[in-house]
Amino acid sequence: MSGARAHTARPYTGRNAIHRLGDVITKVANYEPRATMIDDIEFIEQLQVVDISGGVAPNVVPDRALCTINHRFAPIDPRTRRSSGSLIISAASPKPATLFD
Repeated sequence: MSGARAHTARPYTGRNAIHRLGDVITKVANYEPRATMIDDIEFIEQLQVVDISGGVAPNVVPDRALCTINHRFAPIDPRTRRSSGSLIISAASPKPATLFD
């Protein structure tokens, strides 16, 4: 995520890139996992934010932030060839991230 660097005494002159990750983190936290049953075994997708980094100093509004997301997907049932859906998260864009089927 991008932002604009500024001194923390005047944060209004910049744009905090870490704060901008809030929508992404909220969407991941609210993600409804998909499940697939194969041979009476339930496989459940998992989606987790596993790392956040950004900033260059404690007194500087960060102009860049990186959010690492781990997605463990449910397998495709070979008998029906049905997947559990697709997931797209875009955090590189200045637009809010989108999760959809």
